[in-house]
Amino acid sequence: LQFSPLSNTLRLRSWSCSASQVSSSVWSAFAGNFDDGSSHLTSTDDQELLLAYQTPSPSIREWDCKRVQKWLEESGLSHYISLLDWLDGPLLWELAWHRIRACDVFFLNLEYSLNMSQQDQVLLFNALSRLTSVE
Repeated sequence: LQFSPLSNTLRLRSWSCSASQVSSSVWSAFAGNFDDGSSHLTSTDDQELLLAYQTPSPSIREWDCKRVQKWLEESGLSHYISLLDWLDGPLLWELAWHRIRACDVFFLNLEYSLNMSQQDQVLLFNALSRLTSVE
């Protein structure tokens, strides 16, 4: 995902990476939320299975910009509302998929394109993962 503030456009890059290419630090932090103390995500199959359960709800594509702004506020990211005022449901849905398909690039683009802090990157990552159960 690349955002150009001058042109107010979003460009999704489709670099694919398998779950095994996702940085170990992200997996460590993420997998810790599911760790019962006895197991860890070790195989690519386990990681890909976990990601499959995180696909965004198709209903997200029906959101307008106002609804996305409300979601940003609910997610603790209200300080990005003015910067992302163009973000609508279809683009948010693509962003949620980009988080799954190209996790490393996702984080690099957030830092580079939006100058997003690591804390906000984690907030956004988690907020996007919760879009699975939206009706």
